Order: sequence, then structure tokens, then C-alpha cells
Amino acid sequence: MRKITRIAFLREYIGHPENLIYSLDEVAAKGYTRVAFYAQINTIPLILELVKEASKRNLEVCLFTGYIKYQEKYLSQHPDQVMCLSEEAEDQDRRYVYWGCPFNIDFKERYFNFLRELAHCPEVVEVWVNDEACMGFKDNCFGCFCETCQADFREKFNAEIPRNPDWESLLWKKFLKWRFQRWNDIHSEMKKVLNQVNPVIRTVFLSSPSVEFSGKDSWITGVDLAGMAERIDGLCADPYYTFHDLASAFQPREVYLSEWCKFLAGIMPEGKSAEIVPQGFSHTTFIRPLGEEDGYWSSLIPLATGIDYVAPFAYSFQKNSPVQQTYEKCFEFDDYFERNEPIKYAALIHGFASETYWYPSQRKKDESYDLQHLLPCADSLRQKGIAYQYYPDIQLEKNTLNDFPVLVLPDITCLSRKQATNIKSFWENGGGIVVTGKFGLHDEIGNNNDSELLKNLFGVEIIEKSGTSRRFELHASHEIRDGVIVDDEVFEHFSEGLCKPQLSLNNTLGIAASENAAIIARFEDGSPAVVIPEIKPGHGRLVYFAGTPTRVVFKEEYKINVQNPAHKLFSNAVEWAAGKKCEFRVEEWPPKVPMNTLRPCDARLGSTFEFFPLKGERSFLGLVTSYFKEPAEFNLSLDLPDGRKLKCVRELISKKAVAWKMNGGTAKIKVIAGYNTPALLYLFELH
Repeated sequence: MRKITRIAFLREYIGHPENLIYSLDEVAAKGYTRVAFYAQINTIPLILELVKEASKRNLEVCLFTGYIKYQEKYLSQHPDQVMCLSEEAEDQDRRYVYWGCPFNIDFKERYFNFLRELAHCPEVVEVWVNDEACMGFKDNCFGCFCETCQADFREKFNAEIPRNPDWESLLWKKFLKWRFQRWNDIHSEMKKVLNQVNPVIRTVFLSSPSVEFSGKDSWITGVDLAGMAERIDGLCADPYYTFHDLASAFQPREVYLSEWCKFLAGIMPEGKSAEIVPQGFSHTTFIRPLGEEDGYWSSLIPLATGIDYVAPFAYSFQKNSPVQQTYEKCFEFDDYFERNEPIKYAALIHGFASETYWYPSQRKKDESYDLQHLLPCADSLRQKGIAYQYYPDIQLEKNTLNDFPVLVLPDITCLSRKQATNIKSFWENGGGIVVTGKFGLHDEIGNNNDSELLKNLFGVEIIEKSGTSRRFELHASHEIRDGVIVDDEVFEHFSEGLCKPQLSLNNTLGIAASENAAIIARFEDGSPAVVIPEIKPGHGRLVYFAGTPTRVVFKEEYKINVQNPAHKLFSNAVEWAAGKKCEFRVEEWPPKVPMNTLRPCDARLGSTFEFFPLKGERSFLGLVTSYFKEPAEFNLSLDLPDGRKLKCVRELISKKAVAWKMNGGTAKIKVIAGYNTPALLYLFELH
């Protein structure tokens, strides 16, 4: 069983941190089981007192620390220990970066001695280290060039640290790999220091969302989260959707929270923890204040995605907002989440190696691998209500994909030989695979290889790497086409048909396909756009897209954006490749809301609902979130496991029993959301 940990993050900003003691009785009575305090080097006596007071109330303690950040006064007195960037930069809070070099011996030992003192507190179970830190901020500001770092690089490679990116240079790639390794090593050292004093204390890196995934490319920031997860005990992040500019990459912005939760939960190896710090405060600079609905989302979404540790920032802030009541109301549902895990259906591979060693040489302006290749696939799956989890490419080395019926590989061009072998083995053992764009053309550091993985699995050869957006038309009859094209005359009448949807793929390739393959779609020049190879007995189903599906496409002749049904074709393909629909699923999805009827031609239309299915030994749990709180109806269906019967269905938030209908071995309920329904939580209990 899972163990949900609710953390009260206690911060104090007016110079009297001892007042935090008065909050301890309150948070303990509310059901929090752990508290977090901000620990600074010059406040250790007070921290020790707070820790002892928390222990008296049976509260576990987590300590939040900075390492290279928050040392401005000390660094002003020790300028030789400052991180030397190639030029000035701002962090995600738009503060000037004046940080310490994490590899400077004196700076490091000062912090390590601090960690040793913290570890001597037996009540401390976890330390969050190096808050929101990284090594770079933009294309020409990607590392530290202090004397320590330059000397270390010179000793390792007998060369100077490259000052400019050069993707053809082996030295440049060695530098990137070296920088990732050093960053993970320093955090591994932190764990070692803590565990030498207290073997059970846990080391967790509190990362900024700006360092990876939806933020900057990893080669800039120097942060390899999946690699670090192998070295320490956990990772934490704070995706604030009404604040961070990064959230604008998601529509609606609120899925910034769920996507980051899925990402963190997905990259953690077995036995490691993913932790989330939801937004619990608002400033006048944020896009909107938080409301009661945010309390439901911040409380339930992390748990529904597999996160077991939740610590809103910060308790005193959230307490003075409408968020607190609904956030804490959801504590009563923790037991249900502890008995249910997110369903493993589609594994969406995050290509760290491809993002780092290949795509930076191909991008234009600030395009990133995540925004151009990965997130459009996630968007398509979310729009269809298909269960998916992120899976890091580093884990492909371990061949641990057996729990997933289908694998989604968005432009994963960089693969080691072992990774390629494991993918092929997954397919040979019946696993479905959907690939977009380049696949296995380069090794793990971006060098061309002689791999014929794409040809051997899909019968596809790349002829032209155009990279442009191109239209295509559906060609062969196949079930993945179902519901993709809607013959709606409203598109013909509105604005003289200018807004009629257009089938297109982005980042396209010119390909040739084998004679035995089914060409589901062709580009306007007749070349294949979507290919389904012939199914081999005992093997999995395969689908190849010669580009990236997107929900919106630019119609060049009219200079306007229109809807792109390609993302529906893609999600259908994933479901077909899996060989079966997810056993617990939404239907008639995305839910039809008033805007679909009133403005059906709007290119910006997209689902404002999200579905999270979970499964336990004796139950299924389904969370539905409605970010715009629009009225809608849809079905929620469960294929009962063999030999099992349905005992009851309940909506837990309203505490109401729900009627269901049986169709063969499938139980179905009607879900009705209203104008004030931010979340619905359905429990299906089995006999």
C-alpha cells in the first residue's frame, strides 16, 4: 500500500520564527503528519528547538535548505566562491543570480558541515537540498567558469571549458556529460554526508520546474533529474500555474500541475519518492488569485498521479486563502488513494538524451524538444482521456516496460544499443509501439549510428528531413480513423469555410515505407504520413507518424490557426496499438461544453477536463477535474476483472451513491458536471 504524507510547510517572514511553535498543535490536529521548516546556517539553535517541539506532537520533520542560493551576504564577503556565469542572468523569480559555486571546496564544506549538524537531529526524516538550483539559464549562459570549475575541467580533459555550443565537437559533448555527472555527484555527496550521521535520513532535491521538462533544455541548465533520481532518495518540484511563465505552454494552465506530477512520479525508480509543492499563495503579479477549486486540485491531483508527499507552499499563506478549507477537506480521501495506484496504460517516453545531444543543433530560436515533440503527444492523449505516464529514456536500459501495453516514443532519436534492444524485445513480446519522427538514428550522445531499428520494426526509411509542417489526407481504411473527421456543415458556412479543420503534422520527414505496410495517410506530395506495418504473429502492433501531431495548425493561405484532427488520429493510434482500451476509462470525451456548441470553429477549443484512473486490489478510483467548471456529461466505464462483481459506486466528495448499468462485463455510470464542479472522485468497489 501507498502511504500518503501531508506536510505543513511552516514559513515565517517577519523575523520571529519561534512563533511557528504555535502552529504545531493546529497542524497536528488537522491530520498533517509532517512539518517542514526553513533551515539556515545561522539559525541552527532555533531549528533544533522547533524540531524538538514538533517531535513532542508526533510530527515528523523535513528541513528545507538552500545551498548555492540565499547566500548573498556570505558571498559578498567571499567573492572567490561565487558562481561565475558567462553573463548576468535572472532566475525563475526574476531575481539576479548571485549564487555560490557548488564545487568550490570551501563553499561546499561549509554547507556539508551544516548538513552534518542537521542530521544529528534524530527527529529529522528528510532534508530538501539545494532549492531550485541549476547551472545555466540561456543559450550563452550555460555554466560556471570560476577558477575551481576551469581547473577541474582542465585536469579531466586537458582542455579549456568550451565557451560556445558546438554540436559537432566531441569536446562539447564531453563537457555536457561531465557537467551533468558533477551535478549529480554533488547531490550524491550530500546524501552520503547526511547518511554517515543518520543512515535513515532521506535526501531530496527541490527542483525548479524551469530546469527541465516544460522549461529550458537540460543542456542549458545542467540538470539531469532522471539521472539524479538514481543517486539520491527523492525529487521535489513546485509548479505554480498562476505564476510561472512556463505554465503558458499548457492549456489550460492548470494542467501544469498534473503534468509535472506525472513527470516526477514517472521518472522515479522503485523505492524513491516524488514530492510536490503545490501553489498555496497569490501575489498581485500572478494571473489570478487562488479559490476553493484550487484546494481540490492541489490536494487530489498529486495523489491521483502517484505522488505520495504533498507540501503546499506555505501553510500560513494557504491558511489565509479560500484554498485551505477544500485542501484539508480532501484529507479524508487519502485512505482511498493509499489503496489504489495510477493505472499503467501508455508509457510516454521522455527523451533526455535526444533533448540534450541532438535537438539543440536542430532547433530554431528557443524551440525545445519538450515543447516541440513531447508535450503535443501528451496533449493528444489527455484530450482523449487516455491514461499515460511519463517514462524516462534512462529506464529503457532496465527493460521494465512489461506493465504497459503500449509505448509512445516522440522523436526519440538518441538510443543506446541496449535501449534499442529492449524496445525491440518489448515489441516481440506483444507490446504496442507508436513512434513519431526520428527514431534510433543516433547513439546516446547524438552521434550517427548504423542502427536500422526504424527500418527493422516499421519498414520505414527516412529520405528527407524537411522539419516543416505539412498537410496530409487520410488514405487507407482503418479503425484508427474513427471519429477523426467530422462532416459538419457549420465549418462550411462559418467565415466562408476558412476555419475548416486541416490535417497536418509538424516537424515532418519524407519517408519511404515497405510494400506490406498500410499507408493510413499521405502528404500532399503522395509520400507516406502515417504507416502501420504488417502485424507479425505474437508481436505487438506498430504505428509510425512522419511528424508530430498538434491540436492546432497554421493555415498558411489564410494566415490563421485552425483545428487539427491529427491529434485525434494519434490518440486513436495509441489505443489501437495497445490492443485494447484501458479497463477504466471515460467515453464521449472530451466532454462537450457550451463553447463547443456556441463556437465550434474556434481553433482554441480544447478539453478543460482531465481524467485520472487508479486501480487497487478491490477497487478502482477515478478523479475527474474540471478547470473551467463548465457543465458537461459523459460516461465512465469499467471493464470488471474476470470473476469479479461490482459492489457499489460512490462519488466521495458529495458522499452520494451512484447508479450503474451493466453491458456484458462492463459497468457504466453517467457523470454530470455543473458550473461549480471543480472535481469529482468516484470509487468503484468490487466484491
